[in-house]
Amino acid sequence: MKIVTEVYQRVREALGPDYPIGIRINGDEFIIDGNTLQQSRIIARRLAQMGLDYISVSAGGKFEDSQGLFPKYEIPTNYPPFGGYSGFRAMPPAWMPEATNVYLAADIQKTVRQAGYSTPIITAGRIPYPKLAEAILRDGQADLIALCRPLLRDPDWPRKAREGRDKEIVRCSYCNYCLEREAYDEPGLCRYLNE
Repeated sequence: MKIVTEVYQRVREALGPDYPIGIRINGDEFIIDGNTLQQSRIIARRLAQMGLDYISVSAGGKFEDSQGLFPKYEIPTNYPPFGGYSGFRAMPPAWMPEATNVYLAADIQKTVRQAGYSTPIITAGRIPYPKLAEAILRDGQADLIALCRPLLRDPDWPRKAREGRDKEIVRCSYCNYCLEREAYDEPGLCRYLNE
């Protein structure tokens, strides 16, 4: 927490009291000896106490279980941090359940609220359509929904959702082609973008 505290204090000092500053943390790192909810609860309470304006809760994405998965490189690499289980939790592929990481954000939100803070909690991870996002919000599992791959697939996702045109949303298949491209220093584009 020392470096996070120092960075936050300096950024807050530079930007002033009204500029929104948030942070992304893992609810669980999904690696041996990594942080789990047990540690993340303590971290989240401290972040809320410090005054961060939001906490975005993710999972995994650690390098430890992805080493050497990309043969195009001549030497074993541990970038990007997906491919091992920790990586799959950070960027859940199609075979993982929808909203697979939401329980982590819900737990962090409960922890922060019980500590007396109203810091908004963001969740992410395979939330492909608006009705699921709305259910997460309605059930109080998070305050905000973060999207990435669905927006690569259909940049108009939020507008279509707002206008009640859910059926027109072109859904991400979570094939992770966009992530594979990034691994080879290519633009992280959707395979189906020009359909």
